[in-house]
Amino acid sequence: MKFDSLCDNVFVDEAGDIWQGCHPIGHMFQSHAQNLSLPSPSQVINVKFLDKSRKRYEISEVLSNDGSLVSGSSVAAYYKGTMLIGTVLDKMAYCKIVAF
Repeated sequence: MKFDSLCDNVFVDEAGDIWQGCHPIGHMFQSHAQNLSLPSPSQVINVKFLDKSRKRYEISEVLSNDGSLVSGSSVAAYYKGTMLIGTVLDKMAYCKIVAF
């Protein structure tokens, strides 16, 4: 699979689907790493497998943020309608998924 983002850690949920915290603009994450007052955009990508062979799948962008909610996301963990987003250097975010 190819994403137009710098994806970090992988989380596999109970259904076997993949959740990834990503850096959509790499150079902004590098700036954030050097100066935490500079926000880094965050992105969460989900890969939902459509069959047991795992050859068919859908890719969805679950979260896209300019860094104001969560800056420099590195992981996203999903469980029963909620998602915890972790970062490399900043705070975490807890989200309720209302439509997905």
